[in-house]
Amino acid sequence: MDEESILQEFSRLEERIETLVAAVTVLKGENAELKDRVSALLADLDGKTARERRFLEERELVRSRIDSLLAKLSEPAGAPGDE
Repeated sequence: MDEESILQEFSRLEERIETLVAAVTVLKGENAELKDRVSALLADLDGKTARERRFLEERELVRSRIDSLLAKLSEPAGAPGDE
């Protein structure tokens, strides 16, 4: 290989390395954005999970109160303890 072909080869390698460095930079930026998005989605999911848990607890409380009222309604009139 003569000196000119060696310089051309180095030039091609330099261009390829610059392209790869640019691609890595873009991918790092995209990765950071995706990590932020995942964090936001996880926070949103945590909030929804907490709201669902509260809803289920409230529903169970309402169900318990309704069952209690239904039990009182099904008690015969004048049952012991009404005095």
